[in-house]
Amino acid sequence: MSDKEAKVYLTMLELGQVSVQEISKKSGVNRATTYVILDSLMQKGLCSTYHKDKKEFYMAESPERIISVLELHKNEIDEQQKQIIELMPQLKAIYNKQESKPVVRFFEGKDGLKTMIQEQMDSNAKILRMAFSVDDLKRIFTAEEMEQAYNDRVAKKVKVKALLTTKSGVDYRQNPSDLDQRLKLSETEFPIHCDIALFDNKIRIASLKDKLNGVIIEDENIYKTFVSLFELAWLGALTLNKKK
Repeated sequence: MSDKEAKVYLTMLELGQVSVQEISKKSGVNRATTYVILDSLMQKGLCSTYHKDKKEFYMAESPERIISVLELHKNEIDEQQKQIIELMPQLKAIYNKQESKPVVRFFEGKDGLKTMIQEQMDSNAKILRMAFSVDDLKRIFTAEEMEQAYNDRVAKKVKVKALLTTKSGVDYRQNPSDLDQRLKLSETEFPIHCDIALFDNKIRIASLKDKLNGVIIEDENIYKTFVSLFELAWLGALTLNKKK
């Protein structure tokens, strides 16, 4: 219920058979709005009306009725979800027609970053190119969260090429999977404070310092350009590591 619906319903529960004027006075909801709310509650089966001496009265149905209403809403939501799942191929077909225009989506906070990571987890990408700061990730995510994400990726057999930095010199995982290729960069020479991932024609960029926010850009040409830049950086990192 909305706040006003709850006030009206509780008033009827307390007063029993009651007029609109009494409901309005007791609940603090103006009379015109009270009529609208009573109509809504009747549609939900939470109140009923009757006439006595040419005057209309209202009364609340048993509070147990609320459970029945919730069950009805749950069934309606389940049915809507089923319909949406059935329509999803058609909706995606319409969505994919916008290929010439890049899709850009913004995210905020830790939950936003989790949503971005989950999108990559749900993709069909078989290789993931990444650049990130181990220290920043450890500051934001718990060890359990990082371990879960790692295990989920390995279970899907997704390969990773990662350029990473860390001041402590401690990697995010001491015994990496055979699917992983990782190159450490100097935190001083090449500071990285973003989580960058390239996958499935998408570029995920999340800022890991100060305010957490991120963006996912979906465009084939932009993606291919970023892949070229990443591979160039990878070759440069290989050369630097060999020299050292």
